[in-house]
Formats: sequence, C-alpha cells, structure tokens
Amino acid sequence: MITSVIIPFSIQRIENLLQTIRFFCNRESFDYELILVCQNLKDTDLEIPFCVKKYTILDLKSDVYCRSKFLNAGVQICSGDILILLDGDRILPKNYFTEICKTINSNQCITTENLYQLQAFHTDEQIENGELDLTEDFRSTSNEMHHKGTFSGNTVLYKSLYIKAGMMDESYVGYGYQDIDFAQTMIRLGVEMIFLEEQELHLFHGKRQESQKK
Repeated sequence: MITSVIIPFSIQRIENLLQTIRFFCNRESFDYELILVCQNLKDTDLEIPFCVKKYTILDLKSDVYCRSKFLNAGVQICSGDILILLDGDRILPKNYFTEICKTINSNQCITTENLYQLQAFHTDEQIENGELDLTEDFRSTSNEMHHKGTFSGNTVLYKSLYIKAGMMDESYVGYGYQDIDFAQTMIRLGVEMIFLEEQELHLFHGKRQESQKK
C-alpha cells in the first residue's frame, strides 16, 4: 500500500514548511512519497531536508492561494492509495500517521479534534521538550460552518474516496470554506468522519490576506 503526503504551501511560510517536514520525517516510520504543491516558487531555492527519500515539487505559479486547487493538483499526480493531506504548518505526535495508515479503511476520513495554536515561534527543541505557549483551537466534530473541520490542515483518507467525492471545489479562493464544504460532501456519501484525541500543533505565523469567499 503506497501513501502520498500532499502539502500545499506558499513561499511566505517556508520556515513553517521545513519544520513540518523535519518533524514528519523524525516521527513517522513508514515509506511515503512527498508531494509539495507551491503557489509560486518564483526564484526560491527550496532545500528539502535530507531525511526525505522521495519527493516531487509542483509549482503552480498561481497569483492567488487556492488550497482546493493545490490539493487537487497533488492528488492528480500522486501514486498513493492512501492520502495524507497536511498543511505546511502542522506537527503531530510520534507515529500518528504510521498507526492510522495501518488501520484506515476506504470509507473513513480521519483527523484530530484537539488542535492547538502556538502563540509564538518555537524551536524544534522546544517542541520536542513540550515547552509550548499555546491555546485551544479545537475542530468542530460536527463540521459546523465557520469552524475548523475534517479537512482543515490534517486529514487521512483513501485516494479513491477523494476522487469519488468529486475532489475539492476549486471555486473557493483562499482557505477555510472549502474545508467544511468537502466535509459535508463526505457526510452525504455516508463516510465515517473520525476525530482522534491526539494533540495537533498549528505553528505560529502571520495571517494571509486572501479572500475566503466563494
């Protein structure tokens, strides 16, 4: 079973991205391919941590941040049976994805409920030692509008299910609303939406200015 990790990102958050990749490499113990989908690399020289064995960088050269489009593009070129959709500013506990990939079935979408927002930049050492300045930003387990839901930042599901659901609606510009929209599509299909209790960290960064309206 092949697993594809798809991370959409913009060059404004390269440091977040590299920290996310470092922790993923150090904490997971399975083979995977990494698909990095960039809004616009421009002249940025992206140095991927040496621990990543197989990766592809897809530069969409887009003027706007459209998370739906970026994830769809990654899914279209990936070879995985299982998808890990991971924003480039998230850190999960040791072997979190390893264990999910062992047990997930083709009619499940899995994420966490216990999401925490870091309130300042933290070094790798501070994160490893649990020296964290954070606040709760928990997901809505009922996928309510105007709340973070199943497809906000960290989701595991089968590629066949993602395609069956019609992929994400690319008419959403920015980030936010496409999350709940796609979750509601999954619910209508009768998919089991699972929210685990493990702690997910949302790394500190500034806010984007893109519209989230359809």
